[in-house]
Amino acid sequence: MSDKAITREDVERLIEDAAYLQDESEALGYVIDRVAYDEKPPEGLTILEKLMLIDSLQQSYFRPGFDQLLSGSRPVKIQNIDQFISDFDASESDDREIQKILSRLSKHRAALLNVFSKYSLNDWEKVVYVHGQDSDSAFGFADLMIKKERALLKEIADMILALEHEKSFQREINVRQQDRLN
Repeated sequence: MSDKAITREDVERLIEDAAYLQDESEALGYVIDRVAYDEKPPEGLTILEKLMLIDSLQQSYFRPGFDQLLSGSRPVKIQNIDQFISDFDASESDDREIQKILSRLSKHRAALLNVFSKYSLNDWEKVVYVHGQDSDSAFGFADLMIKKERALLKEIADMILALEHEKSFQREINVRQQDRLN
């Protein structure tokens, strides 16, 4: 974060960007059942596991940090996000119901947006120390949250498109094979 003062317009833009996850999780609920969301890609997490990671980030990383910022005047110390992500283990969760996870994501984001609405401009400038990195502001921490979530959502969207393309391609092959047999 630069030394530039945070303005009300900056905060409004950030809150609007933060609301994106709520909208996206609701939209995913309509299409997610049409793809193999638990199919393991050659490397990395499944779509389901990426959604579980976002859920874990919300519950165990971002929300506690923002609650600490709102409740106290001391600088907040937070684990490095890349370390949190690399430590994430989807197998530790028993809840693999995709619609419940999407619903939780939407509810978490609504609650977090409520917390954000209580922040003053001074709250947004409070210091956050991220382990292994320089200090940042609450605003910078929120901006980091949005960037990480958007990157994960883009990966999910790309995976959905690839799965849909693969399914369409397979249907085309099946139709051609059926035509040859007839």
